[in-house]
Amino acid sequence: MYVPSTSATEAEFLLRDPNGDYEYRARYTLPKTGGIIKVELPDSQTPLDVGKDYEWMFAIICDADSRDRDIVDVGTIKLTELSPTQKSQLDQAEPLKRAELYAEYGIWHDAVATLATLQCSNPNNQSLATWTQLLQSEPILDLIATQPLIECGTLKANN
Repeated sequence: MYVPSTSATEAEFLLRDPNGDYEYRARYTLPKTGGIIKVELPDSQTPLDVGKDYEWMFAIICDADSRDRDIVDVGTIKLTELSPTQKSQLDQAEPLKRAELYAEYGIWHDAVATLATLQCSNPNNQSLATWTQLLQSEPILDLIATQPLIECGTLKANN
């Protein structure tokens, strides 16, 4: 998730199932600088169903007393089942190649997450220019390709 520089200190993440019911809801303390952050569902969360579209919303809370001033981003996510061939290729691939395979399969969340993990563990590795190349290959992601990864770990929910 890209978070611009802001004076806001808190954000909220919501995930809804195809019926519009909340699967997950959490608040987070925002980092002091803008950049790309990672938001994950906790292990205790019920797994998503394969093939169903889930709606997510990430809201930067600009004024807790007037939530209509939130800066909001929304999208959908679908858990995709891999073919046996794809699973085999991913299992045998080194992490960088695994990220490229995810992108090739159209599984962008895992491609970006894999590259972010590599980038955080090897920040000075010049061969990881793939991070920028991958983001620049998608028109919407191109806008954040040069933004820094913030707090390489996952944001922890406040609740």
